[in-house]
Amino acid sequence: MYIGKKMFRGMGKKNKNQQSNWRVYTGSSKFLQEEIEIYGKENFEFYVIEQYYTKGGWSWAEIWSQVTMETPSNNDMWYNKLIEKCSWKVTEPPTLLHRDRLQELVRRGYLIARGN
Repeated sequence: MYIGKKMFRGMGKKNKNQQSNWRVYTGSSKFLQEEIEIYGKENFEFYVIEQYYTKGGWSWAEIWSQVTMETPSNNDMWYNKLIEKCSWKVTEPPTLLHRDRLQELVRRGYLIARGN
């Protein structure tokens, strides 16, 4: 499994307010990319857990999820090896919906990963 974030719209000089490649984006993890290359993208499932309206909320929700799931220390279950810093003021906490969806996806993934 892998936890990541992607903005719907660009924020840079060249792509400001243009739709990003979020529909086809698969993540920045080289480990995940290697697996997708081997097994094919069609053998992976991608979910948008929640939408956030601030950079701080968006970034913090990813970090919170990774810390909650202890992703860097559970490499047998997660592709995440590192946790990125949050560089923006956080004014928006992870929502209850986000927390519930994350738990449900992990529960399902855990059962699949264990062959049940």
